[in-house]
Amino acid sequence: MLTNRLEVLGSRYQPPGRNERALDLASGVAIREGGGLPEPATNGIALDRSNRFAVEPPNPDQLELSLKTSTGLFEGRIRSPVTGRAVVVKGVVLQKPGVGGGFFLGPNETGSFYLGPAGRFPLFPMEQP
Repeated sequence: MLTNRLEVLGSRYQPPGRNERALDLASGVAIREGGGLPEPATNGIALDRSNRFAVEPPNPDQLELSLKTSTGLFEGRIRSPVTGRAVVVKGVVLQKPGVGGGFFLGPNETGSFYLGPAGRFPLFPMEQP
């Protein structure tokens, strides 16, 4: 009997045209959880028409994000509230569902990273027994 379940979400990526957002995210959130964090952390974010992310204050973990529009990959940094060190965040934009997903490495475990509308997190809700 199988005890593990794997869910996968994918989307074809089309690089945006001039003055078009790679992801329709004029206003959204960046949420990270796991990775040794004591609780999930959320920042308000916006993606402008030049595909630059702006992080709304307050920003205690010093979140920074950038998007490579040719590939749809995003990368960033956060300051770990646990260790105080900079932690790299990596992920990908999924245009069809209108979200981004990624990961970061915590001191003892991997954490998940979400970009998108506040109401779409988590992408894969845990089933309750």
